[in-house]
Amino acid sequence: MNVIIQAELEKYMLDAANLLRGRMDAGDFKGYVFPLLFLKRISDVWDEENEIAKATLPDEKDFSNFPEFHIFSLPAESHWQNLIITNKDVGASIQSAMRGIESANPDKLSGIFGDVQWTNKDRLPDDLLRDLISHFSSKTLDNGNAPFDLLGNAYEYMIRQFADDGGHTAAEFYTHRTVVKLMTAITKPSHGDSIYDPTCGSGGMLLNSIKHVKEKNEDYRTVSLFGQEMNIITSSIARMNMLLHGVEDFDIVQGDTLEFPKHLNSGRLQQYNVVLANPPYSVNKWNRTKWKSDPFGRNIWGTPPQSFADYAFIQHIHSCMRESDGRAAILLPNGILFRDAEESIRKKMIQSGCIKAVIGLGENLFYNSPMEACILILDNRAAPHNEILFIDGHKEIVHERGSSFLSERNIERISNAYMQPRTASVPSRIVPLSEVKRNNFNLNIPLYINRYNIREFSEFKELSFSLPPTINASLNKTSYMAKNIDESLSRISSLSSDFCSDFALFRFDELAENISKRIDPNATDLEYYVGLEHVDPFGSFITRWGSPEDVKGSKLIAKKGDLIFGKRRSYLRKSGILPFDCICSAHSFVLREKTNHLVPGFLIILLHSEEFYRVTQSISEGSLSPTIKWKNLAGFEFLIPPKSIQLEMINLFQRIEDLSKLNKAVMKDFSEIRTVITNISQIVSSNENEDLHE
Repeated sequence: MNVIIQAELEKYMLDAANLLRGRMDAGDFKGYVFPLLFLKRISDVWDEENEIAKATLPDEKDFSNFPEFHIFSLPAESHWQNLIITNKDVGASIQSAMRGIESANPDKLSGIFGDVQWTNKDRLPDDLLRDLISHFSSKTLDNGNAPFDLLGNAYEYMIRQFADDGGHTAAEFYTHRTVVKLMTAITKPSHGDSIYDPTCGSGGMLLNSIKHVKEKNEDYRTVSLFGQEMNIITSSIARMNMLLHGVEDFDIVQGDTLEFPKHLNSGRLQQYNVVLANPPYSVNKWNRTKWKSDPFGRNIWGTPPQSFADYAFIQHIHSCMRESDGRAAILLPNGILFRDAEESIRKKMIQSGCIKAVIGLGENLFYNSPMEACILILDNRAAPHNEILFIDGHKEIVHERGSSFLSERNIERISNAYMQPRTASVPSRIVPLSEVKRNNFNLNIPLYINRYNIREFSEFKELSFSLPPTINASLNKTSYMAKNIDESLSRISSLSSDFCSDFALFRFDELAENISKRIDPNATDLEYYVGLEHVDPFGSFITRWGSPEDVKGSKLIAKKGDLIFGKRRSYLRKSGILPFDCICSAHSFVLREKTNHLVPGFLIILLHSEEFYRVTQSISEGSLSPTIKWKNLAGFEFLIPPKSIQLEMINLFQRIEDLSKLNKAVMKDFSEIRTVITNISQIVSSNENEDLHE
């Protein structure tokens, strides 16, 4: 028997999806590829089981009376072989085969193939479906060729692929598996546990729980899995995913968890040992009116605002935890830690003593969103808790080739910090509730764990090229400047060591004043308008602007030397020093540098620092267009070097700016030479053609 290797199986599945490209969005592939894969799997396994039955009962001729040999019933007319010989109305044949299997297995497979309209010939013409059937027919997907673990891993691979290709829909059915592994490492599912995911997507968290139990050499068959998923196709995928991984004890249902929770026990919410969840973040289309008088009593801390359903999910999860030993890990946007709109709910949650820990993670862990994520840990064991463990894991996130994830080492470091916070290598702190109360029940991690680092500049190397004299002159100057910068870096490093004890923490409102005075553009004599469209990412100086006549709505008044910083979508890192009096976009902060603790000109360096970026991302509110509030930024403390080092850094910063401008000049020289060479080539080519013609 020739077992299919993992890479071969993954390519086989990806090639099936590629047949659909151009017919539909990548996010829709899953609704077509997975049901066909599952139908093929059922048929091949049934054939395999039939051969086992023949070997076991050699004298029997009719095996239809021996269902004990089969996991699922398979009507003859629903077998894959019937699709191979179908040439006309292929979609109708596929749909009939799937419905036949669902009807023959009402307890296990009812509705599992989803609601795709296979008969839509505009989207799925017969020739396309025949190609898909031919492709899937090229391999045998029984247990001998594709064991559960192998096929299940390939299935997970395809789910990740669809998440990467599917854009915004990815978050509906896939959570980054490295984050899931951290969540299971913290909640520690064990044999005999009941495990629940109220927004289960494709079932990855539930399956990872089973994997965790297996790795502990415990009997995973004693674990019961429960899940609910709103999207009908995604809920079907979750059920297929369970079966393809060899999991049988599960109950995954389709429906809106907030409005119609379906796992009930005598009319009450069922309760579980472990709850793992990544609810859809900041949902604004939900039945808030019904929640106000929730029949299941879940609104124990209050009704969340219409624009953020996050705390509805948190309260649902808390209501589903067993009172004696229930624990939960919930992946959420950082906004739930500090948003004003949920302050009263957050206060009651904290006062209830159900929070064991808050774990901060880095940005880009949500698909299609740069916002930072956090894990909220609720634990009924030893509750009520009179203190909260804060863990700052933002530096544990690996950013590589456009993706963000946790390595095995990162997972171990964060989970160890949770288990043994007093000896942790990851920044962590146990905070009494009295301190949280003093911070108005704000859970934002930087309030309790200071994050700071001085911006590190990359080393510049000597530049030497064999180039025309006009460019060599520029490069020689560039090399001199790079060497000068390198010497400055060494001097700053030395100074930092000498004056390390003189570094001090200051609140941001001690370093900068927020200029909030507004004016109607029609009521000003100022000539310039600077909007965020005029500000460059990582910028220092404003080189573009518009006119007040071109804009509407009230704007901020700014003076020459003030700084502009984009508070909306701050992850773009737009900032700059204003070269004149002007009006500015109201989607920005106009900051006036305070010089009690700063050398004039140092504030722009702080705005460029990684620490300032981390802080702004942690307090940005909103999912589509996250924005910062001044009151949330003003109280954050930043580690500021003594003025002697500030001055060195300002000089270095200016040299780097000069180097950047010079490099642009060099590139301009290159461009001009390239144009000359192109023109010469065209003239030479033209002359050669004329000579040949003659």
